[in-house]
Amino acid sequence: MALITPGEGGTVQAPTAEGQAFQLLQWWQLQEENQSINPLGEEYFTGTKSTDTNNKFFEGTWKIPGNFLPNPLTIVAGTIYQGLLFVCGTGGTFTGESPTAYTLEVLLWLVQRENDSNFNPDKFNYIAAKYDANLRMWEGTFKIPYQTTLLPNGGTQDIARTYLL
Repeated sequence: MALITPGEGGTVQAPTAEGQAFQLLQWWQLQEENQSINPLGEEYFTGTKSTDTNNKFFEGTWKIPGNFLPNPLTIVAGTIYQGLLFVCGTGGTFTGESPTAYTLEVLLWLVQRENDSNFNPDKFNYIAAKYDANLRMWEGTFKIPYQTTLLPNGGTQDIARTYLL
């Protein structure tokens, strides 16, 4: 379980990195559906949920514009949409000040953990990332396991399943 500290007052409040990615990727899809934020219908985040009882995954693709700054080498996420209501919170593990920076930080953190057998002894490869320096674009895929629970009011709630230590 990749436990992290959610930022106090942040938009995303899951207590695990897997949960943060799950919430963020769905949050982005909701933003892209909003025509006032995304009047051109651009799609930087795609995703679908499989609902098979024993094999539930939220999977898709992601793209985030970005660049490298020299001395010291720093990754900077670009802006996708204007007018987004997002707060990273205070005192959390992830500190990206914009929604793109925060999302990129979470996804790259998961990639790093997946590549470390101390945190990923089962060798899961659910988050992929690559950077195209010519296009100045990060892109990748995700496949996040999740579970659905029944709420007391009859509704349902989807929560990411943890897969990292």
